[in-house]
Amino acid sequence: MFTQLVCALLLQFDVQKTTSFPEAALDMAFVTTMESWVVELEPPPYRKATALRLMSKAVKGPMLRMGARYYKVRDKAKAELLALGSDIIPQLQLGTYLGDPEITLRCRNLLRALSQCPDCHGSGYINSGGYATGCARCRRVGRLWPLEDQLRDEGWW
Repeated sequence: MFTQLVCALLLQFDVQKTTSFPEAALDMAFVTTMESWVVELEPPPYRKATALRLMSKAVKGPMLRMGARYYKVRDKAKAELLALGSDIIPQLQLGTYLGDPEITLRCRNLLRALSQCPDCHGSGYINSGGYATGCARCRRVGRLWPLEDQLRDEGWW
């Protein structure tokens, strides 16, 4: 929750003009914060129902199968969601509230995979003239989500 509050405060004070954080990372942090507040306002017994109600049918099935007993079913469901692309990022963020630790972990891993930096292709470094320099867009993290990695690198906590 601390991370979400820091991200919301960063966005509230319009740090996009005063900081070097990538705009896409700040946008994802804002979406994560707003959607988590919507779900966390619900009492704990109703959070899963709220998250499932906000998901599309194409995502809901594979999302629930990621918590299956057999790993082959879980891996197939993860591959199905990965094939849907970055359009499902908000729904993957909601999937972290379903209460199943396996689904939460796989949703976070999918979010990291889908938010790979387009400039450095996830490596954190760009080769220019034979020298590897740190990627300015993702701040050498290699992905744009979660913003906690970039905040930690900047020394915010």
